[in-house]
Order: sequence, then C-alpha cells, then structure tokens
Amino acid sequence: MTTITIKIAMVAGLAIPLSFGTAGVSDAAAPSNPAALGESECLAVWSEAAADEDRLSYDKAAPYVSDLQAADPDNDGYFVETEFVDACQKGLVQSASKDTTAPKHSHIMLPRRFEKSY
Repeated sequence: MTTITIKIAMVAGLAIPLSFGTAGVSDAAAPSNPAALGESECLAVWSEAAADEDRLSYDKAAPYVSDLQAADPDNDGYFVETEFVDACQKGLVQSASKDTTAPKHSHIMLPRRFEKSY
C-alpha cells in the first residue's frame, strides 16, 4: 500500500464514527410537531378568536382549531384559554385566514389527455 492509500483509509475510518455521534443531535433538537405554534403566538390567536370572552364555543373556534374534539380535553363544547393554548402547542390550532369562507383545500384540475383515434 502507498502512503496516500493509508492516509485515505485512516481519514475514512475516523470520519465514520464521528458521523454516528452527530446523527442523534439534529433529531433531538427538532420540535415534536412542526405545526405547533409557540406560547406567545398561541396567546395571540386566542386573543383574536376569543375577543375578550372567557371561553370560546366550538362554532367560534372552528376557523382556528383543526380537530375540535381532540383539542377539548373535557369535551364540554367550549375552550378556556389554557385548553386552547395547550391544543395550540400540540399543533391543533392555526391562525385563521382573513377570508374564513375560503376552502381549506384546493383542487387543481389537470388538462385531459386526448388520444388520437384513427
């Protein structure tokens, strides 16, 4: 073996164990739910949704909460601030769009393919 080949083998041998050590670091730092908002953002959404009320009914929460029953731990049909913020931090609450009548899903129609007939 030449000295260059030995050096390459040594560098490769050292690099492999180092890459295993850093693999878990990025996973541990990642949030458990990327859709979840921070506490200050959740409080801002609560203020917008509740409009100075002590509790928020399902009909008023619908534009903000993606799964009403999962977000309401006592299933009483209302949210208090702590329930709303907890659900928000779990990723069940989003900031409502300005136009709440707009559909949440959009469908794109693709052009039809026409086959030639002979």
